[in-house]
Amino acid sequence: MAEVRVENLSKAFGAEKIISGINFEVASGQLLSLLGPSGAGKTTLLKIIAGLVRPDTGEIYFDDVPVVKVPPEKRGAVLVFQDYLLFPHMTVEQNVAFGLTMAGVPRDKRSKIVAEMLDLVNMKGYEHKYPYELSGGQKQRVALARALAVKPRVLLLDEPFSNLDPRLRESMREFTRDLQRRMEMTTILVTHDWEEALMMSDRIAVLINGSIKQVGTPEEVYFRPASLEVAEFLGEKKNYVEGRVKDGVFSCPLGNFPAPQTADGDYTALIRPEHVKISQGGETSDWTIYDVRFAGGCVYYRVVRKDLTLVCAANNTEIYRQGDKVNVSVDFSKAMLFEKKKNFD
Repeated sequence: MAEVRVENLSKAFGAEKIISGINFEVASGQLLSLLGPSGAGKTTLLKIIAGLVRPDTGEIYFDDVPVVKVPPEKRGAVLVFQDYLLFPHMTVEQNVAFGLTMAGVPRDKRSKIVAEMLDLVNMKGYEHKYPYELSGGQKQRVALARALAVKPRVLLLDEPFSNLDPRLRESMREFTRDLQRRMEMTTILVTHDWEEALMMSDRIAVLINGSIKQVGTPEEVYFRPASLEVAEFLGEKKNYVEGRVKDGVFSCPLGNFPAPQTADGDYTALIRPEHVKISQGGETSDWTIYDVRFAGGCVYYRVVRKDLTLVCAANNTEIYRQGDKVNVSVDFSKAMLFEKKKNFD
């Protein structure tokens, strides 16, 4: 498997700049997710790595060998698209063998490799089926088998689970991650799903508006986002509290909290719902349950008082009701402070 290094990649189509100054590395055998919103440039970047699009500037290295000028068929990177792109007139066996056939692999060796790949993706017995006879998950497995049959140095996955229903999506994520680990396949996954990136990745590169905002482990990106822009993209529910730091203390409507080694100024505190705790309150409690959202393993509460609204994620052992008076505590040691920017979008 290859180590991948991307240096200073930029690409524009006409006057529209798609990506700019892209830098990251993927260690051999690791899975890195390119995470970002639609239109961020993720798929264009993946196509550049595959050799389907030529960058305007920059270089890509596979094991320290520059490959930007190497044709796609000789580069050793295989791209699996979200729509699978199986040939409808070919059987499963013929689809998996396609790349091998194009490479001139002899029939007997080709048949052996195809059998191994179908067994690897648990599709043995489907050799003579056509794509229209397969489920979405089965099509995805065939697409993976076809990609792996040519023994690529780098596997590129372009939102491969986005067309699957939620239950099948989860099982295919687990299947693909297990397969990737077993084969120690260097893999780059494009996704706009932050949960998918957190669950599947060794490292994550957050791509927003055509540039990399942060690269790190899932834990680093989630708990220590480099900017409010990154933090906003990870997690569906968040709490924002405005305040000011003076002499190492952050003062806000929730109270005063230590903020050592933080310069004086105006800040936005981002507090995740799991760091807000509620407990049974009395008639004198300031906080009231405004909204309840039961989510199975946890319950989301919106709690309000006259000057503030917070979202809390609690376990489901005790369920409060709308209108209940509660006490609220915040683990402010887990809060993230970002310098307030007047024009932040």
